[in-house]
Amino acid sequence: MTDCEGATLGLLIHIMRRAMQEIRECTLVTEEQRDEVLEATMRRWTWMHRPIHGFAGLLHPAFKSTRFYDDVELLSDRLQYMSRVVPTHLHNDMLEQINCYMDERGNPAFLFPTCWDRESMVKPLFWWQNFGFAFTTLFTYALKVLSQDCSSGREIGVLSLSSTQR
Repeated sequence: MTDCEGATLGLLIHIMRRAMQEIRECTLVTEEQRDEVLEATMRRWTWMHRPIHGFAGLLHPAFKSTRFYDDVELLSDRLQYMSRVVPTHLHNDMLEQINCYMDERGNPAFLFPTCWDRESMVKPLFWWQNFGFAFTTLFTYALKVLSQDCSSGREIGVLSLSSTQR
């Protein structure tokens, strides 16, 4: 994940959920081993997880789903992220625009034939630039959040090491 090119922040929560599900379903190891790996993975995710991950996951068009209306983790992350980053006077606007995005309404670009094509949706920045522009408030924050990538700890370690050895 950290070595992928491009914007990867919106993928992280979905990939972690998928990884934990795959671990739960694994039959190649004993139940004890599986539980140990799952516990370590969940501990790491709990330590690493921040509201921006859920917010980015909610806005990634390739994973957009009505089941997110019942996803307490993503909805909670959305509100926590908004309370930290989005000015209070924009909260209602933002929530309305998120609902319109999730319901696929209020944006004439949604009628464009390639809007919901898989090829468009796997590139979140491309999608938001071409189809999300009608949601002016959400558009701004979607581009900011989804343009971020997941930095590698290895790269950070090398950079900090080289800067301290002068």
